[in-house]
Amino acid sequence: MKDNLVLFGLPGSGKTTVGSRLAERLNRPFFDTDQLMEAASGLSPRQIYRMQGDHSFRLLETQILTVLRKLAGVVIAVGGGTKTEGMIGKRILLLAEGELLWNRRKGEPAYVDPTDPKGSFIRLCREREEQMRQIADHCIPIDALNPDQIVEQIAEKLRQA
Repeated sequence: MKDNLVLFGLPGSGKTTVGSRLAERLNRPFFDTDQLMEAASGLSPRQIYRMQGDHSFRLLETQILTVLRKLAGVVIAVGGGTKTEGMIGKRILLLAEGELLWNRRKGEPAYVDPTDPKGSFIRLCREREEQMRQIADHCIPIDALNPDQIVEQIAEKLRQA
């Protein structure tokens, strides 16, 4: 049985783009927790967080992760704040500098300080980086790479494992 590949990282790190391309390359099914949350609720993750709060957001996220944990041999892209400790499979961290991630964002994240959105986002990136490194099976620095290069780096890490 093949391990699941769980892509995680901060918002803007390219988990969905890289995950879908990696799944295609490896001929595996692909699941994105943000897309599944939207399909289940009719709201984007940002809308859920802003309109219904953190508790409702985490509850729906947990329900989706419970289903995904039962799968095998798939590629999963999890949301930027998702706890991956309980995910079965290889955890692959897409790591980038906060400034780069901020510039890639499509809108302001719901969880940043509205009086200093960019500064609070970059601080959050720094705070989470060490925690994320500790739970990652593989860490892929992505600052200077395009999605296809990131997929190649992941494929190489998997070959070496």
